[in-house]
Amino acid sequence: MGTEKEVERVQGAAYVRLASRATVGLNPAETVQDEADLSFASGVLVSRGKRVFVATAAHYLDEVPPAEMTIMFCSELAGSGKNLAEVKEGIESGDAGVFLADKLAVLSHRLGSVVEDVALIEISPSSVRPGCWSYPLGSRDCEDAMPQESESVWIAGLPSMSHIRLGKKQLARVLQVRQCPTVQVTNPENWSTFDPECHFAIKYEVAKLPDRLPPQGLSGSGVWRMSFKRTESGLEIPSPVLIGIQIAHNDVRGCLKVTSVRRLLNLLPST
Repeated sequence: MGTEKEVERVQGAAYVRLASRATVGLNPAETVQDEADLSFASGVLVSRGKRVFVATAAHYLDEVPPAEMTIMFCSELAGSGKNLAEVKEGIESGDAGVFLADKLAVLSHRLGSVVEDVALIEISPSSVRPGCWSYPLGSRDCEDAMPQESESVWIAGLPSMSHIRLGKKQLARVLQVRQCPTVQVTNPENWSTFDPECHFAIKYEVAKLPDRLPPQGLSGSGVWRMSFKRTESGLEIPSPVLIGIQIAHNDVRGCLKVTSVRRLLNLLPST
């Protein structure tokens, strides 16, 4: 059992590193004095050919237009499991964290339907920091994109309350990666705009989390399935599969609503 647990721990750490490299934070371009007034979201770097996009929750674009956003790219050593004091020390030493980048280099953006609540923001590939990873969206993502009930999945994002002020102007946000089970949604008609053909839900009970961080700022986070691929030499390496974008929290149900990645494919340009 000890060996199995160690393998699981190593595999989990590998997923955290990969998820951190594909996760970004979205923020308003203007820095305000009262941090409670800041509106945050998360996103996932995805690609089609040589084109790069940020997949996120569409409702955030109603609050902050893409032309007025900044973007944060994650260090692969950022957060997850550390307390904020340790993470802040790592950020200041350059060893870990999430850093504020330049203004988002937007080329275009496309929105899904109100029910889907997802968006793709095309950005300049040259604006992506070295070491980041963009998930290649393709037709294979239509296969088994909806998880099974009680399937264990991973969510990677940047909660609003995990942000840290470095000096007077520099702002950092701390990556959180959690393993959560999917849950069956009973009486979906009682959950506003929940469509079983479009959405699935994962358990997220704030009171039971070690840090009790609320989910504000997680909108746009990627939800991943742990998978592996075998190399020609027979070695199994982590190959995470993006299965959805988190768009809403239901506190009464203790769940997060996730839009299937299939809906992102509809937003991809044809060429």
